[in-house]
Amino acid sequence: MIAALLHHAPVEQITSLFASHQDPDVISSLGLWDQALSGAKLHAPAAWEGYLRHLGCESIEYVGISDNGGTIKLESVELKLIPAHYLHSPANFHVYDPQAKILMSGKVGSAFESASAPLYVGHFDSTMG
Repeated sequence: MIAALLHHAPVEQITSLFASHQDPDVISSLGLWDQALSGAKLHAPAAWEGYLRHLGCESIEYVGISDNGGTIKLESVELKLIPAHYLHSPANFHVYDPQAKILMSGKVGSAFESASAPLYVGHFDSTMG
């Protein structure tokens, strides 16, 4: 990810990171970002701060996002952090750019099941087919 990003911007211009939630597919590379981006800010759910700091947050400033959401100001752009709790994960957020009118979201609805879905899987082997 870092190598791909450096094709578009020099490392000195990368000042902010956003983690929508705590899952490893989203933020397990925090230790690498922490080494590469001295003095950057990580915008992530306040609820996950204790956990995410274990992945690496020595030189990156942790900016906790309250449950109500908030904003990230990047020079002339102000991005809105939209609460999307439990649409995938607790303390989950999406980003909306009101200038570009783009909603950046991920895994919306992956935690939804019908109201009649069983709480326990009765035939686990059949789900592995």
